[in-house]
Amino acid sequence: MNTRTTTDPTPPSLLPMRSALIIVIALLVGAVMGGLTLWGGTSLPVALVAGLSTAGISLLPLDRIVGR
Repeated sequence: MNTRTTTDPTPPSLLPMRSALIIVIALLVGAVMGGLTLWGGTSLPVALVAGLSTAGISLLPLDRIVGR
């Protein structure tokens, strides 16, 4: 016996679309920065740190740029 009264069978999303977009763009920016750092001749760990820190730092400006 099913006691659900909703007609929508899809579960609620874990992350809103806006937040997912901001995270994807930040990861893309970080990947580009890491790739450019690696291409510039530095070691892989330095390029990873540069890419990850760029992705983290770009979250706040992207939050303000992407409209609500």
